[in-house]
Amino acid sequence: MTHETRLRAKSDAPPARERLPWPRRSRRGLITVLLTAAVVAFVLVGILAIYSRVQTSIGTQSVQSVLTAAEAALRRAYASQPQYDANLTEVLWSAMPSNAIQGTGANREIVTPWGGEIFAGGGDTPDDDGTGTASNNRFFITILNLPEAACENLAQGYLNRAEVVGLDVEGAGATAFTQVNTAAQIQAFDSVAEIVTECDGDDDDKFAVVFRG
Repeated sequence: MTHETRLRAKSDAPPARERLPWPRRSRRGLITVLLTAAVVAFVLVGILAIYSRVQTSIGTQSVQSVLTAAEAALRRAYASQPQYDANLTEVLWSAMPSNAIQGTGANREIVTPWGGEIFAGGGDTPDDDGTGTASNNRFFITILNLPEAACENLAQGYLNRAEVVGLDVEGAGATAFTQVNTAAQIQAFDSVAEIVTECDGDDDDKFAVVFRG
């Protein structure tokens, strides 16, 4: 094959396929960093969400233990008394686990893991500070500043119990309990749906449970 023939054959051949250039090394490094950061952020968000749920569950169990101990302590203390006193919170101080007590002496408070206070009083009209009325057959316990999930789980646990006369649940922004004020209203909260509606978030939900003495 002559030189002229070789040149003609080369010119008749299909053009070589162009190779796309790879990103520069610095650009590839930046893309890798961004992808890694996105994955890490996604994982961290998931971990924080799980951690929050676990902490709320642990806190809810802790408060439930306090409520159970408080109910038992009041029944025991007033088993031979003609009536429950109006203010019962101080009666509970010595019966509470140490992690539920804040302060010392006469300045003690019963608190939840979220810092909300727990009060107790006599009668069937719950109050935000445990100021009740002397009663021969009723007492209440109130829990303030609860996260939504804790409010729902705790209140639902007292539905349809023989020793419970009534429940009152209030959501964000409520300044006082309103449902358990009269005999006609005392059973106002008697379903999960009603409790879920009232426990509406912002970590300042509250509920009260009225017990039969």
